[in-house]
Amino acid sequence: MKEHERNILKRVIEENLVNKERIRKKVLTIAENETMPKKKDFLTFFKMKFIVIPLTACLLFMFFVNLSPTFALAMSKVPVLGAVVKVITIDEYIEKTDSIDAHIKIPQFSDIGNPSLENQINTMIKEKIESLAAKAKQDSAEFKKNFLGEGEDARDINEYTPSTYKFDYEVKSSNAKILSFIINETETTNGLTFDTKYFYNIDLTTGKELTLADLLGKDYEKIVDPEIERQVKERAKADENLWSYYQEYYASKGTGGIDEFTSKNFYINERGNPVIFFYEYYIAPPYAGPQEFEIKR
Repeated sequence: MKEHERNILKRVIEENLVNKERIRKKVLTIAENETMPKKKDFLTFFKMKFIVIPLTACLLFMFFVNLSPTFALAMSKVPVLGAVVKVITIDEYIEKTDSIDAHIKIPQFSDIGNPSLENQINTMIKEKIESLAAKAKQDSAEFKKNFLGEGEDARDINEYTPSTYKFDYEVKSSNAKILSFIINETETTNGLTFDTKYFYNIDLTTGKELTLADLLGKDYEKIVDPEIERQVKERAKADENLWSYYQEYYASKGTGGIDEFTSKNFYINERGNPVIFFYEYYIAPPYAGPQEFEIKR
């Protein structure tokens, strides 16, 4: 990379590091306040906290299945994931106020093979998305107040645009032993868009949420770090900026490898391998977008 190109790239990154830090703090703060322990048995925790799926949703679901042949036919065509687990969007709605326009999807899994665990997972997802949506509503109202200001410094209301949020989900893999999915949150505020992902990798035989240590061993860093570097070098054959950026903004920071934050950002693909996800700016130039690295077991 030429010197002037490096300087331009460096300036762009430094100007946008606030985005990187914003995502990191947001995810870590939510993780610290999570009501669900990350390394404890789902079954034990939810016996204390969440017992059943809200009765109203269940009754409405049964009502429509019995009332509408069309609905029942649609249900019969719900995709099967890994020939084991089915998923549908059990609730989808739009919430609008003077400060937010939110589109919310809530999934429901079935045929997990363990009714208790199935209820626990579905309740956990519903609680999580509703909690994120409530926080978004609060944040957007606060942003509007701060943006418009008061008194002599107040802005014209026509300068303001409500924040938009989208909450949905993506199932990455499912079989008799593992369910891996992501809850996605996309926020657009004041013309800037922020994507935040929440990863869930559940062992269906124990109810435990899996970690990289569970999949790759306690010394997983020794496997992950060299493999990420190898893949970056391979991708850099088509774009040398990828390697320059990796060396300057990732490998040279801290321990020069995967950290506590990044180690939680992964899903499990259909081959049973963890795929580590990096947000924009973390490991590649912003124009390259988010990066994913499959780590073979």
